[in-house]
Amino acid sequence: MHTSNIWRKLNLHWYKIAVCCFSLTFFFSGNDTFAQSKKNRATYSVYRGSYKKPTRSANVGTRSITGSKRKARDLRFLNYGFFIGATSTKFIAQLSDSAGGSVDDTSSTVARLVTPQSSIGFSLGFVMNFNIDKTWAVRLLPTYSIYERTIDYTFADSSAANQVIATNMVEIPLLIKYRSQLRGTKGMYMVAGVKPAFSVSAQKAEDAEIVRVSNTNISIEYGFGFDVHFSFFRFSPELRFSHGIGNILIQDNNRLTNPIRTLLTHNVSLFLHFE
Repeated sequence: MHTSNIWRKLNLHWYKIAVCCFSLTFFFSGNDTFAQSKKNRATYSVYRGSYKKPTRSANVGTRSITGSKRKARDLRFLNYGFFIGATSTKFIAQLSDSAGGSVDDTSSTVARLVTPQSSIGFSLGFVMNFNIDKTWAVRLLPTYSIYERTIDYTFADSSAANQVIATNMVEIPLLIKYRSQLRGTKGMYMVAGVKPAFSVSAQKAEDAEIVRVSNTNISIEYGFGFDVHFSFFRFSPELRFSHGIGNILIQDNNRLTNPIRTLLTHNVSLFLHFE
């Protein structure tokens, strides 16, 4: 039975990913702090060594400068960046008439229960954001994703089996983004669109008992998030839902695929965008 562990194979260590994300956030935050420090030193110099406490008008000026940068960024036709994400993923299985069998069946080939399980995936990609106006934008998000989905089986003779389907996908979500009016440096948004996906990992039917899936898939995606504008970049946490609309099961007529008529994908993802 094919039960490869893709995390061990690719030697992915979550603490390395966390350290990388923390370093990027610290770097961008450090730039803001450094810029503010330079501004304070300039103010001290103008007043010949006398420290002038920032007034309300000075703060308003700082916000207006940040606002002008933000507006210039939003009105630019193309914004780009990158994102990372974690996904809770699973299959949605529609069972065939052979699933369950009769009451008298005690065969090891008759599946009583077919239970897809949720697991965690990881995504990394690039952002290409095409601004139409202040409210609407089109987003193209080339993504490399790693999934490892699991299906549990219980058979009529009380035996059990576990099938792990590991896939590496190149996904190209094409989304429409609708932005709300900004309040200060923050604003909500919604996205919706389609996501074609192509597998870059080959499945070999070396075992008679294996669940194979198609190398292509297409999903409907929708979600929401909020933009937080900084001086040099925009940070956007986003929650997105994905529903596969095509049957990806390859029917090999074995005891693992016979009880399944249709196999669809379902993802719930949290993405962190830096633009």
